Amino acid sequence: MSDILNLARAVAEELREYKAELLYFPEFELRDLDDLRIVVVPAGTQYKTLSRAAHEELPKVQI
Repeated sequence: MSDILNLARAVAEELREYKAELLYFPEFELRDLDDLRIVVVPAGTQYKTLSRAAHEELPKVQI
């Protein structure tokens, strides 16, 4: 899980000029959003099977 959090922090840091923020459980009402908001959310890890004994972990974030 720490890899996903590190990735999400790094993405938010790269997008800091757009005032990106890192949120874990964002909830927004569309009618309350007047300005553009960029939110980075750690989503989880997807596993891709490479063989019977090996898999690849793909950390996912949503922007």
